Amino acid sequence: MMTLCSDTLEIRNMPPAMAAAALSAGAFPAYEQDCLARLTARHFSVFDTTEQARIVTLAHMLLREDACRDTIASGPRRLQRVAEAMTACLRNGMLDFLGFCRFSLPGHLPYLRRTLDLAADALLAEEEEEEYHALLLSCAQPDKESCPLHLFFNEKDICHIWQHGRKGIRLLEGGCFSGREDMLLANVIALRPRTLTISGAALAPAAVLQPLQQIFSDILYDDGEMPADFTPGPHQP
Repeated sequence: MMTLCSDTLEIRNMPPAMAAAALSAGAFPAYEQDCLARLTARHFSVFDTTEQARIVTLAHMLLREDACRDTIASGPRRLQRVAEAMTACLRNGMLDFLGFCRFSLPGHLPYLRRTLDLAADALLAEEEEEEYHALLLSCAQPDKESCPLHLFFNEKDICHIWQHGRKGIRLLEGGCFSGREDMLLANVIALRPRTLTISGAALAPAAVLQPLQQIFSDILYDDGEMPADFTPGPHQP
C-alpha cells in the first residue's frame, strides 16, 4: 500500500528491495530528467528551446548506452545499483529521496553535466549533417538537361552507373568504390538525375544508400539485370 502525504510517500507491506526497484525505475529517471533540463537551461542558453529539449533527449540516450564511469548511477546496470543503494536506506525504515540523489551518489551531477556536453556535440553534428544534406539536395535538383540514372550494385562494393539519354543507354562509369563511397555519391549528385533507379540495394554501402535516400525522395528500386546491349567496361563517350 502506498499513501502520498504532502511530500512524503508512505509505503506499507512492501519489501524494501521492491520499493527501491520501483523508485529507481520511476522516480530516479524523472529526477535525472529534471536535473538535465535545469542544467541545460543554465549552461546551454545559446540553444533555443527545441534544441535544448533535443539535448536532454540525447543525454538520456547516452546515459542508457554509456559504460560504467565514476558513479554508481552510470553504466548498463546503473538503475539496479541505485536500487541496491536505496534498499540499504529503506531497511533502516526511511529514505530521503532527494537527499539520497544529491548526497549518496557522489559525482552524479558532474557526470550528468559531462553527458550534456557530449549530447550538445551530438546535436551540433546532427545539425551539420542536416545542413550538408540540404546543400546536397539543392545541388541535386534536376534541370531540363537531366537524364534518368540507373545504379547497379554488385558484390564486393562494385557499382555501375548507367544513363538513359538521347543517345540511348550508356555506361558512365563503374568499378569498386570501397573506401571511395563519397566519390560515388558526389558523382551521382553532380549528374542531377531526373529519376534515380537502384538495383541491388541490399548490396549498396550504407554510406552511399542512406544519403541517396535522404536526397532523392522518389528513388525507384528494381532488381533487374544490367542492360544486355552493353558490356561493362571503360567509360563510353
